[in-house]
This record gives sequence, C-alpha cells and structure tokens, in this order.
Amino acid sequence: MVNTISPERKQKGKRKRTAGGVPPGMFEMGLYTAGFLALVFLGLCIFAFTQPLLRPADKIPYQQTGKFMYSASGAPGVYDSGSAGSGQPVFTKLTCFLKLGFIYSLTGDPLEEISGQQYFDAIVLDQQSGWKRTIPLTQDALFSGASYTGDTTLDLCQVQALVAAVEQTTGIRLSNYTLVITSHVSVAGKISGQTFSDTFDPNLTFNFDSLHFYMAADASKTDPMKTVKDGLISSTAQVNNTFKLFGLNPSVATARAVSGIGLLVCLAGLLALGYYFYTVSKRSPQAVIAMKYGSILMDIQDQGPETLSPAIDVTSIDDLAKLAGRQNAMILHLKRNSADYYYIQIDGMTYRYVKNGDLPLDPG
Repeated sequence: MVNTISPERKQKGKRKRTAGGVPPGMFEMGLYTAGFLALVFLGLCIFAFTQPLLRPADKIPYQQTGKFMYSASGAPGVYDSGSAGSGQPVFTKLTCFLKLGFIYSLTGDPLEEISGQQYFDAIVLDQQSGWKRTIPLTQDALFSGASYTGDTTLDLCQVQALVAAVEQTTGIRLSNYTLVITSHVSVAGKISGQTFSDTFDPNLTFNFDSLHFYMAADASKTDPMKTVKDGLISSTAQVNNTFKLFGLNPSVATARAVSGIGLLVCLAGLLALGYYFYTVSKRSPQAVIAMKYGSILMDIQDQGPETLSPAIDVTSIDDLAKLAGRQNAMILHLKRNSADYYYIQIDGMTYRYVKNGDLPLDPG
C-alpha cells in the first residue's frame, strides 16, 4: 500500500511564504518584468540610435507689407473734403494728376543689415484682348532699414491720351480699360543671422474710361490698398532632434541616454536573477522548485502515513505542475527524512513527484 494525503492533513498545510528567500511568484514576476522592460528599452534604443542627434532648425518666418495711398485735386461740392482721397474716384475734368504714396515695411526677428531698392511703374491694359502698355514712373530708389516710404505722380490725362491714340490707330473702341500701378521692391539682409533676399510687387488697380478713374473691386483683399506677403528662410543652424512620444517631445540625445541606461539596468537585473537562480539551484534543487512554482505550492505537516489510493509517480515536477494547472489544484509538499514529496490528488488518484528519493513514503 502507498501513502497519500488526507483532507485533514491538507487543512493543516501551510502555503509557502518564501522560495529561496524570495516571496512566491516574485522571482517569476521579476524575471518577466526585467525581460519586458529590456525589450522596451532595446526597441527605444534601436529607434534612438537610428535617428540623427541634430536636425536643421525650423524655417525663419518674415513678412513684407505694402500700403498704397493716393490723392487728387477736386472741386467744391464733389468731395466731402474738397479733394479725392484713397478709395474715391478721380475725375480727369477736375484734375489730371494723381499723387501716389507707398509705405513698405519688413518684419522679422531680428533684422540686420536690411537694404533694398524700389520703383513704380504703371500698366495700361485691356483685359479682354490682352493688349497692354507699360509706363515707367520712377527710377530705382535705394533705401536701408526695414521700412521705406516712396511717392510719385501719375498724369491720368496722359493715360487717356495713350488709349485714345491706340483706338484711333487700331479702330477699336472700348468702354473702359484697366490701370495697374505697381511698386517693385527688392530687399536683402539678414534675419536671425540668416542671409536672405526677396522681391515684393504689390499693386493698385483702377478701372477707367474717358471721364474718370475708380478703384477696381478685389474680392481676395479685405483692404485693396494693402498687400501682405509672408516668407520663410531656410536656416543653416542645427538644433537637437526631437520626436513625439506619449504627448512628450524628448530629444534623441535624451532617448539614447535613457534607453541605454535602462537597457543596461534591465540586463544587469536579468544577470542578477540568473546568477541567483544558479546559486540557489546549486545549493538546493528544492528551492528551485519553490521559486518556479511557489504560487501553487503548499507545505503540509507530516502526521504519519495514510493508506488511500495508489500513487502515480511522474518524471518531473514540471509534469506535475502541468496537471495542477489543468485542474486548478495546489501542489502539496511534504518533507520527510531526506526526500521531498510533491502531490496532487485528482478524482481520487494521487500524482506524485519525489525529489532525492525513489521509494514511496515509508508506512512505518
């Protein structure tokens, strides 16, 4: 007859509290945690070391603004102020001369060594046929600094005379034409230490006939007298490369340091756990079993043998643990003499693994 474990003996059993000095399950948890973190840090490390430490700085923004203004003489009772101002029509029966003003400004941070040149011209055209004539108004005017004010005077009667001569020559008669006055600006200098150069060509558009000139409607502008142009300069400066991670923007250098240190710590932890497992296995094979299966292992007291059902010996503690896992059962541990006995009882059958002993528990 063979010995097995009675229900009373089970009740007097005590679940293992340590496994080679480590609480049950802590060794496995430490092993899995260190392994998982090592993979995480390895992935971050691979990503960080494949990214450049530095990247070109963001492009530097700047803005050019041009605003036209004009005035012309009038007659009492025609205009509220007695003369035509910006936005109002100009009647050539009252005056032939349109006085133009233009204000230019450049904004950016910071601006250095800014200089440029500016000139006016006018284009008379027929938008339907594409005919046009260019009228130079001023020569290049040089300026320095981020702002400039220029002015000129346009003879509107001369424009009408030009159109009349073309009509007489070609035989074409149109009800109205277009006059486009353009301020050509070329500017260069430094913004945030970066050299740049750019052009800016805002214009002021009039429609006209044989009697008057008036502002052309432009739905694309809220202020037809004002033009704004944004620009960007590529920077030669280098800045720390960053990337997005869970709402953060760590630098690649920081990611390299953190991932490298984290990977070394995890590998050191795995090495320490491996060394601990090695030393424990050399000192006590039973402690290795306790480390691996401490969470499902219960120590019981030896109160003498009891004869119940036959016991089936399994070849390894791993096989016994598989049975315990399938049946959701605890492994009972009994130490007697020089042997350690590990049991599971399933449907009246006892499955057993004996460590450091080949014989069944001595009934005497």
